[in-house]
Amino acid sequence: MKYDLSTGGYVAYSAGPQYFYNEPGFAPRDNSQSEDDGYLVMPVWNPNDQRSEIQVFDCKGARIAEGPVARIVMPRRIPHGFHATFISQQTLTRWK
Repeated sequence: MKYDLSTGGYVAYSAGPQYFYNEPGFAPRDNSQSEDDGYLVMPVWNPNDQRSEIQVFDCKGARIAEGPVARIVMPRRIPHGFHATFISQQTLTRWK
């Protein structure tokens, strides 16, 4: 779900009641031009299929409502409450 704090509006997406979404991370697009110019990266659990996947959403405008631009099936289950963050290569290089 993406909220617009200035209007109170929102856009949302769900693959259905069999999908349980975990805490998302935001990865800015290279040379981003606005605060929503990037990707939402979210671990998802599907107990019906007994599998975890990563769903990637384009955050620009209302594109989240269109669904994921990528779905990556994981080889093992990702536990609920899993935390992650995105760190750019530029930041990693600075930390060396």
